[in-house]
Amino acid sequence: TIVYFHGNAGGLADRADRFARYARRGFGMVMMSYRGYSGSTGSPTEENNVGDAVHLYDWLVSAGLKPSEIGHINAHGLGTIESDRHEALAIHDVFGDVATKVPVTALKSYFGNFDAGTGSVELAGSVLALKHRTLPSTLNYRIPDPRCMLNVVHDGPQPLTNLTAMSVNRTSMGQSVAAIIRAI
Repeated sequence: TIVYFHGNAGGLADRADRFARYARRGFGMVMMSYRGYSGSTGSPTEENNVGDAVHLYDWLVSAGLKPSEIGHINAHGLGTIESDRHEALAIHDVFGDVATKVPVTALKSYFGNFDAGTGSVELAGSVLALKHRTLPSTLNYRIPDPRCMLNVVHDGPQPLTNLTAMSVNRTSMGQSVAAIIRAI
């Protein structure tokens, strides 16, 4: 199932062709508009977008996907103290006790951040990790932040046996997405 938040240009109706392509390929889709777009109310703040993504994820979990079924997280991993701590807290909120066990990587450590385009590249990185059954390590990860407490993959790639992943990204404009993908 793909959890889809549209970008900041246009709305869900503008993406009908894209959704049809995903459906023809057998993907399930859950699509949401940001608050204040496509007829929804509210403001598209980072807090609201992250909260909506977590709420949607919780709904998917209630539909049958458990946090323990996620084989790795491709984190947003911006590499700043504040951002990484907020992301770690969100992962702990969603994953509970599993948060310290599920492997986490941050692919931005390889190529940096190019804002809205990063999500697609990192999703492709997750697909390649599943295809090759190998999770890349996070580069330059040396001293764990005691307030992040995640299972960050470092010191080399890690073999994957669980072929379900969550790729998380957000932009400076406040868009957020969490995509769950599974190799079949």
